[in-house]
Amino acid sequence: MSNSRFRWFGGFACAVALGSTVAAAQERPNRVTVAVNMAVGSFWGEESHLGEGPILGIAVWFQPWERWGVEFDTRRYTFERRFDSGVVFAGEGMEFAGRVTYYLRGAGARPFVSGGIGVLRSERESRFPIDAPLSTGNFAPGRPPIIGEQVFRSTGTNAGLSVGGGVDVPLGAHWSLRPEARSLWGAGSVLSPLDLGASLALGW
Repeated sequence: MSNSRFRWFGGFACAVALGSTVAAAQERPNRVTVAVNMAVGSFWGEESHLGEGPILGIAVWFQPWERWGVEFDTRRYTFERRFDSGVVFAGEGMEFAGRVTYYLRGAGARPFVSGGIGVLRSERESRFPIDAPLSTGNFAPGRPPIIGEQVFRSTGTNAGLSVGGGVDVPLGAHWSLRPEARSLWGAGSVLSPLDLGASLALGW
């Protein structure tokens, strides 16, 4: 083989190898990703349903392997529930979680499941109306007038099991949308048994 043909063959081989490497890099998930998350959660206490409310958060995902990764996020939530009786449950707090994630596919739209530990810092308030005593006078039919309110407040920090799952949908080389469902179980007096939302992520 002449030197000219050898050079042409070598150049072609390098081009094929470079093209394969670029294609593989395009299919390979981003190694580091930052995301914003929005969700709606349902909150429960030890004895009753406390209400629903929005959840907003930010997250960082690391994926050093094709199908395995780790995630760290912090989210803020608020909730409120009002009863016809005048009773009000309300609260807010912060959740910090670290999870291991497994992707069922290596490229394209990738279903995933995740699990780890979450820490929940919560502030709760329960308000109960005080009715006027029946002995104080004659009232119109129905409930006696409200003359006051009892307020109970509590704070706490508890740990629980954070689990979830969803689908990571690529929107281009660096952007993705990730609808998902998540739970935080066993976090003491306040926990979110289920929240539904989505994350918009930028990776590189």
